[in-house]
Amino acid sequence: MRKKEKINPSIVDHFVGECCLVNKKLSCPASILYKKFSKWYPDHPGQFIPTLAWFGTQLSRRYKKAKIHGLIFYQGIDLRNI
Repeated sequence: MRKKEKINPSIVDHFVGECCLVNKKLSCPASILYKKFSKWYPDHPGQFIPTLAWFGTQLSRRYKKAKIHGLIFYQGIDLRNI
């Protein structure tokens, strides 16, 4: 069993600042955002990558979400083209 690690929610703000664009006209699937976050996270403090559920909770506190064609999208955010 994996050791429980307390994760600072501000790490999501760092991820958004480095990897995302914020604009009310944008939207992005939750799975795409999490995939990028899970690749980005190991370069930052923390031994374990936070779960999709944890990441989704943090994003939901910052952005509206909508279900479109069975997929969860976050509105007002998208990945940068890097």
